Amino acid sequence: MGKDAKIIGYVSTIENFFEEKWSKYHEIMFVHRVEFVDEEDKRIEDTLKNIEGREELQYEWIDIDRIDEYNVVPVAIREVLKEKNWPVHRINYEIKEG
Repeated sequence: MGKDAKIIGYVSTIENFFEEKWSKYHEIMFVHRVEFVDEEDKRIEDTLKNIEGREELQYEWIDIDRIDEYNVVPVAIREVLKEKNWPVHRINYEIKEG
């Protein structure tokens, strides 16, 4: 993003088991609280492009109290952020059986 930021706390480790295009994946996410150093940078209003070249991935700075209005994945991260009971380890299992 080209902005100076600092980690201000550990939130969660989320183990995410999911399927995409007939393949199964296990992803481990380390979630931290981050804040911009410069107050002016906190006013991001645009959707940010991803460097992976995948159009379906978008990044936005959103108000945590409005997180249900967005398609945040994995779903477990939404639950963890709303609970505000950190730190926590969560397992998110989205693999279809059969």
